[in-house]
Amino acid sequence: MSKNALSPIDTFKRELELAAPMIAKMVPAHVPFEKFQAMVIMAVSQNPRLMECSPQSLLRATADAAELGLSLNPNMRECDILPVWSPNGSVAQCRPRAGGLMKLARQTGDIKDIYAHEVYENDTFEVEYGLDRKLIHKPSTSGDRGKIIAGYVVWVSSDGNKGFEVIDQKRIERAKSASEGYKAFKAGKIKSTPWATDEGEMVRKTAVRAGSKYMPMSSESDAFRRAMSLENEIDGES
Repeated sequence: MSKNALSPIDTFKRELELAAPMIAKMVPAHVPFEKFQAMVIMAVSQNPRLMECSPQSLLRATADAAELGLSLNPNMRECDILPVWSPNGSVAQCRPRAGGLMKLARQTGDIKDIYAHEVYENDTFEVEYGLDRKLIHKPSTSGDRGKIIAGYVVWVSSDGNKGFEVIDQKRIERAKSASEGYKAFKAGKIKSTPWATDEGEMVRKTAVRAGSKYMPMSSESDAFRRAMSLENEIDGES
């Protein structure tokens, strides 16, 4: 690199400045653009692999994060900009976490409460359907909960009605196999994937996505709908 050449992160900062007028329009009114900009730069700086992604994908991921209005602070566990393997090389993608999706659901005003959990084989887990639906989950206290066998999301709508959706092992495996990153990991093309390093997070997220099809959502739920659309677009689901 010559003395006058910009480092990859400085190049990104310059491109972000050029795109700032467009991206600033997407950031929610309650989030100062300067704060959002600083979070993006910090997120990119802390993950050098993002500099290997195409500049176009990195700016698009930034725009997607701005539109959702979720925090990129890793301590908040709401949203990430990640390098994702693709047959044409790594691309940057905005990936909301389960906590971020649930935050957006609450912000719609249609959902008063929502939570998701993974279920392990040594837990007590009972589900009943019919006129009186019931879900019971008691985590094992033995110390060894075993492997993950299911996941679920529970929500309470603004009018007090309750609902839940359960995903079984088959549904979990289907979500996992749809991930390009997991397929690349299994093939030895990349060293890690969230499905390998944080399966519980991915199961909770899959449960929220599955349940979103049945949650009451008004036409005002733009950010939540956009997050669902973004996730389906990435994983090729409808």
